Amino acid sequence: MAPLPIHADLPALGDELFLIHHPRGAAKKVSRKSTDQGCLAQIIQNNKIFFGGDLDNGSSGSPLFDLAGRIVGVNDWAGGCPNTDSNGNPVGISAQAAAAILLDMACAPPPAADVNVVLVFDKSGSMSLPGLGGGTKIQQARDAAALFIDLLRLDRNHRAGLVTFSTTASVAQVLATIATNRDALIGPPPGRSGGAIGAITPDAMTTIGGGLRVGRQQLNATPGANTPAILLLTDGLQNTPPMMADVEAELGNTRLCVIGFGTEGQPNGPLLARLARDHGGIYTRANEGLALKKFFVLCFGNIFQTGIASDPFFVFPAGATAMPPMPPNICDEESVTVVLSWKN
Repeated sequence: MAPLPIHADLPALGDELFLIHHPRGAAKKVSRKSTDQGCLAQIIQNNKIFFGGDLDNGSSGSPLFDLAGRIVGVNDWAGGCPNTDSNGNPVGISAQAAAAILLDMACAPPPAADVNVVLVFDKSGSMSLPGLGGGTKIQQARDAAALFIDLLRLDRNHRAGLVTFSTTASVAQVLATIATNRDALIGPPPGRSGGAIGAITPDAMTTIGGGLRVGRQQLNATPGANTPAILLLTDGLQNTPPMMADVEAELGNTRLCVIGFGTEGQPNGPLLARLARDHGGIYTRANEGLALKKFFVLCFGNIFQTGIASDPFFVFPAGATAMPPMPPNICDEESVTVVLSWKN
C-alpha cells in the first residue's frame, strides 16, 4: 500500500479539511465536510492549525487531511471550537502542521550526552548470604557491576565512580573518566574481577539514603555538560539514617536506576520503584546471578539512552556447539552492542 502524501505547505485560511479518528477509542469516524464553517482551517499560528470539527478525547495523533487527501497536520487537541482567549491566543481543536513535522524528520537527532555515573553499592552484612543459582550475593553483584563498567565506551567522555554503603557510606573510587577509572574499578583484562568493585566486602547495617547522598556529592564535585546518573544496588530494607526520604530532594536532576537484589520481600520494591520513576529511571528486581547481569545491562541502556532490541535466552543441549542464528531487527543505527552472559 502506497503511503499517503504529506503536504509540505500550510493550508490557507478557509480551506476545507477532514479528519479520520477514533474518539474515545470508538469505531473509526470521518469528520464531516461542510461549507457552514464546519471543518475549516480557521486560525493558523506557530505551525499549529486550529480548525472546526467534531472531535473528542482519543482523537490525538489522527491525521488531518485536505480535500486532495494529503496529510496537512496531526491532531493534538480536542478543546472545542477554535476561538481566542482573553489575551488573544488561539484555543480549541488543533493540529500540529505537517510542515513542522517534516522539518523535524529532516533533522538528525542530537547525539546522546555523555554521562557521569556513580555506582552506589550496598555492602551490608546480608550481602554475604548465599545468592540464588550458586555463589554469594556479593559475588554475583560484583560480577554484574563489573559487566556494567566494562560496557562503557572509552572513546567518549563518560565518567564513572563507586560509592559503597552499609551503616555509613563512603567513596570507594572517585568519579573520573572511564579511560582513567576502568582498571581501577574492575581490574585489568581479561579477568575484570579485581579493582575497587572486586574488593567490596559485606558488613553491618543499611543506609540507602546515605549512599545516595554521597553519590550525589560525587556528581556535584564534577559539574559540566554530562548527564548525572546513579545506579543503586541494594538487597534489603533501609534501617539506618539518613533515609531515602531525607536525601531525595538533594538528587535534583540525577537519573536514578535501581536494582533490588534478592527475593520479592527483601527490598522495598514500591518505594524504590517510585524513587526511580520520579528521577527518570527504572526499578528492576533480580534474583540469581545471570538475571542480575541482564538487569545491569537493562539499566545501562536506560542510563546511556541505548535501546534494548532483543533479550533472548537459550539453553544449549548437551554436546551442542552452536545454536540457530538469531536475526536482529535494526533500523538506521550506527552501532550495535552484543552482550553475552551465561551460567553453568
